[in-house]
Amino acid sequence: MRYKKSIRKTLIFGSIILLVLIILQSWIQYLILDKEHSILSMINKKSFEQTQLANARYYHFSWLNELEMAFLSEHPLEIETSHTRCKLGKWINEITLDANQDTILQLKALHKELHQDAIKLLNLYENGEVDRAMEIFHSNIVLKSKLMDNLIEDIEIQYEQQLNSYYAQLKALKRTSNILAYLLIIFVIIIVVMVIYLLDKKIAKPVLKITNGIKYIRDGNFNQSICIKDDSEIGYLAKNFNDMAKALRIGQYSNEMLKTIATDFERDEVFKELINNLKKLENILSVSIYLYDEWENRLVLNNGYMIDKNVKEYFALGEGLVGQVALTGDKVEITNGSDEWGVDTGANRINPKKVIGLPIKFQDKLIGVIVFATSIDFTDSEKTELQKLIIQLGIGIHNIEQYNSIKKLIEKLEEKNTEIKHQKNYAEAVLRSSAQGIFSINGKREIQTWSKGAEEITGYKAADVIGKTCCNIITIFNQDNEKFCEKGECLFTGKSSEKSMEVIVKSKEGHLVPCLLSLAPIYNELNNNAGTVVVFSDISKQKEYQAKIEMANKVKTEFIATMSHELRTPLNSIIGFSELLHQGIAGELNSKQLNYIEKVYKSGKKLLNLINDILDISKIESGKIEWEAKKLDLIEVLKNSLVLVKEMAKEKKIELKSDFQREGLESIEVDGSKIKQVVHNLLTNAIKFTPDGGHVYLKVYRMDDIVNIEVTDTGIGIPDDKKDVIFNPFVQLDCNLNRRYEGTGLGLSLVKEIVELARGKLSVESEVGKGSTFKVEIPALSRVEINSLSVINNQDEISELQIKEVDSDIRKHRALVIEDDDVSATLVTEYLNTLNVDVILSKNGEDALKTAYNLKDDISFIILDIILPDITGWDVLAKLKEDKKLKDIPVIIISVLPEEEKGLALGAFEYLMKPISKESLKTIVEKVLSINQYDEHSTRKVLAIDDELDALEIISEVLTSYNCQVYTAINGRAGLDKARTVKPDIILLDLIMPEMDGFEILNQLEKDEELKDIPVVILTAKIMSSDEKRKLNERVYLVSNKSQLGLEKFRIAIEKAMKGDLERRDN
Repeated sequence: MRYKKSIRKTLIFGSIILLVLIILQSWIQYLILDKEHSILSMINKKSFEQTQLANARYYHFSWLNELEMAFLSEHPLEIETSHTRCKLGKWINEITLDANQDTILQLKALHKELHQDAIKLLNLYENGEVDRAMEIFHSNIVLKSKLMDNLIEDIEIQYEQQLNSYYAQLKALKRTSNILAYLLIIFVIIIVVMVIYLLDKKIAKPVLKITNGIKYIRDGNFNQSICIKDDSEIGYLAKNFNDMAKALRIGQYSNEMLKTIATDFERDEVFKELINNLKKLENILSVSIYLYDEWENRLVLNNGYMIDKNVKEYFALGEGLVGQVALTGDKVEITNGSDEWGVDTGANRINPKKVIGLPIKFQDKLIGVIVFATSIDFTDSEKTELQKLIIQLGIGIHNIEQYNSIKKLIEKLEEKNTEIKHQKNYAEAVLRSSAQGIFSINGKREIQTWSKGAEEITGYKAADVIGKTCCNIITIFNQDNEKFCEKGECLFTGKSSEKSMEVIVKSKEGHLVPCLLSLAPIYNELNNNAGTVVVFSDISKQKEYQAKIEMANKVKTEFIATMSHELRTPLNSIIGFSELLHQGIAGELNSKQLNYIEKVYKSGKKLLNLINDILDISKIESGKIEWEAKKLDLIEVLKNSLVLVKEMAKEKKIELKSDFQREGLESIEVDGSKIKQVVHNLLTNAIKFTPDGGHVYLKVYRMDDIVNIEVTDTGIGIPDDKKDVIFNPFVQLDCNLNRRYEGTGLGLSLVKEIVELARGKLSVESEVGKGSTFKVEIPALSRVEINSLSVINNQDEISELQIKEVDSDIRKHRALVIEDDDVSATLVTEYLNTLNVDVILSKNGEDALKTAYNLKDDISFIILDIILPDITGWDVLAKLKEDKKLKDIPVIIISVLPEEEKGLALGAFEYLMKPISKESLKTIVEKVLSINQYDEHSTRKVLAIDDELDALEIISEVLTSYNCQVYTAINGRAGLDKARTVKPDIILLDLIMPEMDGFEILNQLEKDEELKDIPVVILTAKIMSSDEKRKLNERVYLVSNKSQLGLEKFRIAIEKAMKGDLERRDN
């Protein structure tokens, strides 16, 4: 009983003692933890200051790097010159380290001197003393920066020493804690042994575990934990012990990570060290590290431990736990984590009890997110230590990135320096070896560099010119032999408007050297012109070659002009006399003679066309033919090309089709005559090489500003190796084809020349045996609206003066209008009624001929359309001219077909193209009625001046048959003398004659008051330019090519000229 009571007392006493000891131990533990917290706070504070020092050091080197980059890139210097506003300066002034004051003072002095040098450097740079600035940069700023870096390293060592001191205090505190713990355990053991012997087995073992744990901690091994599952004070003590051990363990991991960062600047190595330490924590199931990709704006899995295959590799901001942590920048915890963060052990799957996501940041910059999956929740102290660890991790990763950035920047700077050195060596090599003259000048026009080529061209050595003003050395003349510098402008300062030009350089010996000179400005960091690089080369040999080429072109041009006259002159005689014989002027011929004469006439025309094609190609090559764009309806122009080849296709039973897409072609500005010639040549070529019964297809359309023409045939085709040669003059596919098919091979060559003249494109697609497609693309100059009632004149060789008409009263007349279109007929009728002309309308050719015969005495003139429902207008015109009672009735053709030459040749009085205007019709009607009043049977005097006797004979024969008295002169002087003697009513004049040409005769006529008003008709074989035609049109009534003016058209031209002279005299 006493024993039990004693035991009870002992238990009570022991319990009290134990309680006191536990309270004492808890109080001591609290003091130790509080002291530990204070030391850790100091460690964090000094670590933060150390980080600030690293940042200040980084900003200083960034400042230094920006300064050097400004030199390299030649951008304006924008640097912080105040040492008090510099971040490193602020840190020096605010330093709290108990360091050697001499070191601090020395650091401040160096920093101040550094910024004073920076101010001096900036002033030198602004004054243009770049080399001096670079010297100060390398000799002062860089050297002092290295001295400052050494002092900062000393301060960092002192920081390390202070941190080691704090760690030593912490270790000492732990040692004290261990001693106190040992004493406490000894007292507890004694009391327990003495007082609670019966409870020995329940207390001894836990105390032993605690003791062993304390021993491990004392030895620096924080990886121990005490497993006591008890709710007693011993269990609480073990739990606190374990919490303390884990906190110390995480702190140890932080220190080890800091050491890794300090020794290894590889980010992945830091992550690897961190994971190796964290996985030692018994409650860690997995660790995942995600890094933020700024370019993709997402988080990417970078590293981890025990990562399950279900874990996503990418997270967008705000997506899932990882994205939410990155978006908010705060810790996120999930209790009873999802299967995604679980661990597959092979035998089973363990899902985490807790998932914690922490942001990895440096200040406000997001670096990444780290995710812990744990089997047991962390204590508050463990979470605090983990957060401290992640903060240190963010600082370390940022420092590593900055280190690597600076390292790369240094490497780039070294590469840039090497590149600049190579460029400098290259430039010097160019100056030494270039045959061209190369030199540079500064803003003061002083020569800085002088190449070997410049020495050879000018005769000046580099030593003679370096540093001297360019205008005192280099004398530059323009094309007018004026010195640029004397004109107040210097080519080399950017004041001249020309940047590349031909000039004349005066050498040291006084020789004038033609040169091609180009300039390139040099800009400074403010983008202002700081000088010029001048490149010039001797072009004396090119000038000699150019003169020879110009002389050769001149000879060629003169040869073409001579051949044009010499070839056309005998042909004109052949064609003219054969036409006279065919018309029976020299007497009636039998059928056989007529057949021979017709063959002679056709052969002469064919030979003339061949010569014209050759001359056309020559004129294009020599630049004598220009692309003369006029406003027109291209569809109407091209329809005529079909009319011209229709009979040719009909003879071979070839189906000829066309597709004109009107959009954009009705209102266009192009050279209609040349496009018409292109289409005509392509169509005739297609028909010629297409077998009987084949097909030829013409398609014309506009795409944007390009006129597209496609001619497709089902002919023999063209082999691939012949597609290029078919466009050469006088070339067809092969010799066999030359015998089989007629032609000279000039058609496609002329097409090519015309297309190139228009700056267009020509191509061909073909398959042997199936056919070919020729494609032409010609640019349209502009899209202009054509006046709906304007008259288009497409003649190329013949241009007539507009004869001023007398605005007189017109007596009542009657006109026969042959037109099947009601709208056109109504319009013409209205126009004629306003001119006091009655209209008799007929809608077909046969009825019109009957009406004309019945009313022949009452009809003043006939208006005729070509396209009629029964017979063509050509047939009507031919029958009118064949009938002796109707042939004298003037016929005015109004048609959509551009066949003026054909209509006039068949006897029409005038030819108008639809649409017509009232004024144009009024002018023609007045001419008709005036000529009707003119007595054509009266004898008129005609003077013909030509050095070709055959031409004079033809003219005499023709005009004599027209009741004219013809006078002839074999040269210009004789012609002028005869003109003054006989005072002719009209003069027919050739341009190319010996002694005095036609142009000089015109000048002499203009000067003579008695002769200047005599109408002049030019008949010539000369190839004339557009300017020559324009000048003649201002002074003569008609300009015509001999070979292109038929007898009937010649008669009409003479009548018009005489009519104009009659009106002039009446006025």
